[in-house]
Amino acid sequence: MQQQAASRQITILGGDEAGLMYGLLELAERKRLHGAGATLDGVSGKPFIARRGIKFNIPLDARTPSYDDSGDAAQRNIGEMWRMEFWIEFFDQMARDRYNMISFWNPHPFPSMVRSESFPDVALDDVCVTTLVPNGRENEWGEPQLVSSNVLANLKIVKRLSIEEKIAFWQAVLQQAADRGIDVYFITWNICPNSVAQGCSPITALTTTSSPPTSRPANTASPTRSTTRRPPAICATRKETPKGTTPLEVAAQLDALAESSIAGTSRLNGSNNPDLSATLDDLRGMAWLGRYYAGKIRAAVALTLFRENGDKSHHDEAVREIRDAYEACTQYADHAQARYHSQMLARTGLLDWSAMLNDARKDMAIVRQAGVKTPSKK
Repeated sequence: MQQQAASRQITILGGDEAGLMYGLLELAERKRLHGAGATLDGVSGKPFIARRGIKFNIPLDARTPSYDDSGDAAQRNIGEMWRMEFWIEFFDQMARDRYNMISFWNPHPFPSMVRSESFPDVALDDVCVTTLVPNGRENEWGEPQLVSSNVLANLKIVKRLSIEEKIAFWQAVLQQAADRGIDVYFITWNICPNSVAQGCSPITALTTTSSPPTSRPANTASPTRSTTRRPPAICATRKETPKGTTPLEVAAQLDALAESSIAGTSRLNGSNNPDLSATLDDLRGMAWLGRYYAGKIRAAVALTLFRENGDKSHHDEAVREIRDAYEACTQYADHAQARYHSQMLARTGLLDWSAMLNDARKDMAIVRQAGVKTPSKK
């Protein structure tokens, strides 16, 4: 993409249709950020990464779930997957963010999207969720990728659509993506015909051959910061030399990152940009969470030292640290609850800030109670 400005005329050159679109988006962004007088002459751009994609675990139906849909988010959003306005807004944002690829991950999406001449009874009409209430236990609705008879016995239709209407819907979705220069891929872990409608053809198992590539984040250097607190930690009382990063060093790093986040977000104004405002709010919340864990780590170190040697100063420090940690946890919980709601997460459990705050109170009680008993000296 390249832009040339001459007098009041602006020429945008793109290597293809997507490049031309990105040029127009760049022009619109610069005008919005810098006003009518934004300098555009000689601006050019070229992607550093050719394929810029999003992995999307797509919950199409309780009968054709993604890897594990036994959480609140999947069940609440199954109907959303069948709303064209959602995809138009989503693809628009992808284009603005310069993404050009999306991969939909689902063990067996095809019964909800196509009709097979060889297995016509596999095709599914309508869109269903389950009325089962998730409780956070792993594999509570059966093995991941599959659908248990319990789920099939507790279905609720949330949208009436014939398979023909579903096919037309996804053709339109794919066209919306293509119009924005976005390629679409469907990735299946395994094809599992036993996860679809009852009464389909008598096939018990069919496995695809390919395993999708995995990506792992590269190791990044942790920031370092000197601290005047006691050196390495607990094992120092046992005359052992710790290896690697110590708990107190981790706590110092968390504090430094929290301080940097708070300082950075205070210099940015997201009042005119909802996305930026939400991101800044999340960064502030993570800063409070970092301070909470930093204080909790230091309290644990001081409490262990107290239990090791009976020095009351260690217990006093543990009380101060756990009290500070509790205050940070309160700030984090208040911040999060004002912006998000508690939910059950598949394979993880309940995300509940009130419960987290209650656990922080219990930690504080444990630390205070430890001072009542005389620790044994070793």
